[in-house]
Amino acid sequence: MQLLISTVMLLCSPVLALRAAPSPETPKNGRTITLEQAYDRALASEQSILKAYIEIRKAKLQQWSSLTPVFPSITATVSKSKSGSSSYTPAGGSGDTSYSFSGTTHSHSDSVSPGINYRQTLLDFTVIPGWRQARLNTHESRLTYQHTVRTVLYDLARAYYDVLKQKQILTVSRESLKLAEAQLDIAQKRANAGEALRSDVLNARVTVETNRQFMIEAENTLASSLSTLSKILNLPWDFEYQVVDPPNYPQDVPAYSKLLQRAMTSREDLQALALVIDKNLEGRKKVLAQYAPSVAAEANAFIENTNGTTSSRQSSWNASIYVEIPISTGGQREIDLRNSVYLIDQARLDYESQAKTVEQEVKDSWLNVRTQKAYIQSLTVQVEAARQAYEDIQNQYKAGTSTSIEVLAALNSLNESRRDLAGRIYDYQVALRQLEASIGVFQDSRVRKLNTR
Repeated sequence: MQLLISTVMLLCSPVLALRAAPSPETPKNGRTITLEQAYDRALASEQSILKAYIEIRKAKLQQWSSLTPVFPSITATVSKSKSGSSSYTPAGGSGDTSYSFSGTTHSHSDSVSPGINYRQTLLDFTVIPGWRQARLNTHESRLTYQHTVRTVLYDLARAYYDVLKQKQILTVSRESLKLAEAQLDIAQKRANAGEALRSDVLNARVTVETNRQFMIEAENTLASSLSTLSKILNLPWDFEYQVVDPPNYPQDVPAYSKLLQRAMTSREDLQALALVIDKNLEGRKKVLAQYAPSVAAEANAFIENTNGTTSSRQSSWNASIYVEIPISTGGQREIDLRNSVYLIDQARLDYESQAKTVEQEVKDSWLNVRTQKAYIQSLTVQVEAARQAYEDIQNQYKAGTSTSIEVLAALNSLNESRRDLAGRIYDYQVALRQLEASIGVFQDSRVRKLNTR
């Protein structure tokens, strides 16, 4: 990229050539962060990537949870009770008119009853579709994670190139200010010599201040771009670093039909929506399975220890197999079944809508690459033409055959075309990466190496 910039700017005279020195805002002893290093840092620290990875772990837990109905259930119970009673026996017969008590009897007991209950589901038709649904959900989470990674990496590349672009525009703006100041100096000298009007000096000073405004705006835009990049990289706001030009991307762009075909098979977000359809189909099967009977076995064992007036120990157990036949749930299953059909239809519509969105994104990205390439070719010619026109009109102004307005107009045209060219060169590199992101292959090798277990 730097070679392309240098090639274009070498067409200009030494006075007009762009300087490649780093801007003063970037400290010379600051750390240099390459784009590849930025990718690695984002993968390790970007919050949305970490959240997407957590979703994979949660989905795997749900997959295990779907199998718990067929696992045995063991429950231990312990109960403790206390009881007491007292009784008395009256003395005398039934005809006696007075009574006396011959004795009182008291009794009490403490009972402790430990027990264990074992339950095993032998047949449950809802388990298999539930497990398939959970497995599809895990696969969907992995695809969402990969799509999130690609999106973050592309946003990072775009922010990284925006910093490079703003740095180059700032360099051009500074050179433009120097040219405007040089033109002001020429106009002032000619006005002092009586060879130019005072209005020439005023117009030249206006041009200087306008270019100074452009330079200040470029400095502020660069600071904002650095802040955006720092946030993506999770760097402190006051961290000072440099960015460098990455190698240029291959510029061979395949035909649109091939790109669209690749996108339909590679885009993780589109594949995830296809899995949502399958997941809802399994959900419908799960609802239908609720109409089928289920079979379970259960065993119970208890030991009762009684201490008190009398002591005893009793043990008991029982085992049973039972079949549950669902007859009516108040209409809830029918509601769930109808809702599952709606969910399937909705998922299919979401997939079709996203497929059209992907198609449009690929088309726009493909056209954008062609547009940016055409801009570079056109602006390269414009810069050379503007440079030549400025030199010619400046020489004529020095000879007194052209006006200051013509010189300043030519200078403004030159500065504007140079700023546009500096920006379009980086926009073209972003457009190439945007095209890869739109078909789902951006940083494919790095994404495939990620651990999604």
